[in-house]
Order: sequence, then C-alpha cells, then structure tokens
Amino acid sequence: MVAVIWKKLALPIYWTLLGKRGASRLSEQQALIQPVLCLLKNYELVILGDREFHSVKLAYWLKQKSKKQKLFFAFRQKQGTNQKKDDEDYQTFSQLGMKPGMKMF
Repeated sequence: MVAVIWKKLALPIYWTLLGKRGASRLSEQQALIQPVLCLLKNYELVILGDREFHSVKLAYWLKQKSKKQKLFFAFRQKQGTNQKKDDEDYQTFSQLGMKPGMKMF
C-alpha cells in the first residue's frame, strides 16, 4: 500500500493485493511504486518503507529515479540485518553500531 501523509493522517492512494503469503518481490514492489511516482512527478517525495521494503536493489532503483524526480527514501531495518562493505565480512547493523535514526547507503 502507498499512502500520502497529510495533516498527520495516512491516506491510502494506491495498493495491490497479492495472491500469496510472505514477502513481496522486487518486481511487485516496483509495480506498486511506479504509478505513484508518475502520478506525483511534480512533487517532492519521501518514501518510507517498512521492513517489507528492504531490498538493496529497490534502493538502487529508487536512487536512479531520484535523478529525474526530487525523491528521498528511507527503509526501516532490523538490527539483525546483515551488511557487507566491499571486501569485508558480513556484519549485522548492531555490530556496526547502527542505532535508530542513523542512515547508511
């Protein structure tokens, strides 16, 4: 579901019902977000994603979109999410010292 925040209210404007249980795929997430980006192309947007929207590929896709449209995004992550920088070993966000409110790309 995509909602617009207005005066502290979340107003649903676009959604998709998936005929399955479990997490959505990148293509399903892109299919949900793309029409909204087109609809609101003249506005500055901030996309807040819950833990369902945590894909690195989705982040890079949105980063490409942000070159054409004023677009920012933040994805909520669990402390146990694994992160790998260059040739280093995988580490969880908690091992990296990540705290709520911090950002990393």
